[in-house]
Amino acid sequence: MANVRWSNEHCAVVWRRTPRMAQLDVRLRLLAFFVFNPSPCCPFHGGYGCGDAGSVEECSAMASCQNEKSLILKGFTLQRLLPHPPPAFHVAWATNMNLAVARLLTLGSVCLSFPLATIAVFVFQFDRTSTADAVAVVYSFGIFLGCTTSLWPLQSLRSWSLNRRIDSMAFVFMIMSYITHLTWELVWLVAHRSIAESRDEAWAYTWWAYIDGGDDRYAHPTPTLFMMEGLSVVNGLVGVAGLFLLHRSTYSDKRGVMLCMATAVVHLYSTSMYYGGEILAGLPSVDTNSFFATYVKFGLANAPWVVFPWAVLHWGARQLLPASIEAKGN
Repeated sequence: MANVRWSNEHCAVVWRRTPRMAQLDVRLRLLAFFVFNPSPCCPFHGGYGCGDAGSVEECSAMASCQNEKSLILKGFTLQRLLPHPPPAFHVAWATNMNLAVARLLTLGSVCLSFPLATIAVFVFQFDRTSTADAVAVVYSFGIFLGCTTSLWPLQSLRSWSLNRRIDSMAFVFMIMSYITHLTWELVWLVAHRSIAESRDEAWAYTWWAYIDGGDDRYAHPTPTLFMMEGLSVVNGLVGVAGLFLLHRSTYSDKRGVMLCMATAVVHLYSTSMYYGGEILAGLPSVDTNSFFATYVKFGLANAPWVVFPWAVLHWGARQLLPASIEAKGN
């Protein structure tokens, strides 16, 4: 397909003549396209027909667009927004609806579990220990299921290679992890004294749901735990910076890749220290009489940070390898 290059004036005229509902449709499609599926292919066809390494010009689906002018958004063509095809790194939330729904159900349930548990305990007077156990189950399994959805046998993922599935899993884990660092852990780091003194306050239950039986150190933090949580917050900031560099460069900036890989190494180190320090001491801060407290809250809830960083390192190594070497590996 020949290059489509319009002047800014032409683009502006086309945009002004586009109906308002069509403009809204274009905005939503392009937003979903660039945020959730950074690929070089046509967002109106989900990239079908161009393969992992296709470009805008090569996308056969582009030729069947009924209105190519709808790809124009406020004076910019799709080609100008993506001057160079990014690496084959796709997180097809927008173009794979069943994958998006699966992630929404799994990770969304995790987000909702904390406010719903708070309402159950402080409004409907549910038992706080049983409710905390239920939250631990939803959180632990929700995180694992949400991060591994790209490995599910979904119909729209049948054409995905194993590398592409691992890449998608790594990206979802990074987003989830950095959000956790900059919300739950950051607030605890700043307000840990107030949280420890507010066991019976609704606002603090988000942390006490884990502290009750899971790890009493968060109510009486040691210097080691405090430093590990501080490291996690810094790690989240570094990770966000890495994702920003990747997004700004259409996933071609090696600095962003290396920053994300560095956070994976820190995850492995800090979580190993977290587990090892408590286990070698005999689990003094964990309610070992409770199955949920020992194996779900303390064990499974923290396990993603020693499992999924390997997917991030796998993705990063592939991005840093020369294309010829990567092709041989595939």
